[in-house]
Formats: sequence, structure tokens, C-alpha cells
Amino acid sequence: MVRRQQATMVSVVLGLDLRGGAPLGDPGVWGLRDAASIAAFAFARKIRRFLVLDLACVGSEGGPPRGAPGPRQADAAQDEDG
Repeated sequence: MVRRQQATMVSVVLGLDLRGGAPLGDPGVWGLRDAASIAAFAFARKIRRFLVLDLACVGSEGGPPRGAPGPRQADAAQDEDG
């Protein structure tokens, strides 16, 4: 049973859809307002794989926004804030 739970956690990917850096959907679901906080929340709960799409950038051939925090960066920032 433990192996099955571990395998399941390894296979979890959190899809985080953004538009211009702001999370899409109902903010009441997460209770958090920014992508870095959502990623840090998930990371603290053992989610290690993320698929982040910023729909403002999709198809622009510009790549991801520079300086956008990744999950590990968001986790480190949360640790610093307390």
C-alpha cells in the first residue's frame, strides 16, 4: 500500500494556468492570489512536478516571462517569509 501511495505522489502534476502571470479560475478555491503562492502551497504538500502555462505568452514565440518564479524559488521565498 505504501508503494502505491508513493508512486501516486510521484505521478502527480499540478497544472497552473495563468494569464499575464495571474492565476485563472476561482481565487476562492486556493485562497491565494498569486502563482508563486499556489506553487509554494503545492510544493509544501509534496507536489514536485508542475505544468505552468501563461496563456498571454502561448503562441507568442517569446518564451516564459523572465524572472517568473518557479516552484522551488517560490518555496524558498515562503521559507524566508516565515
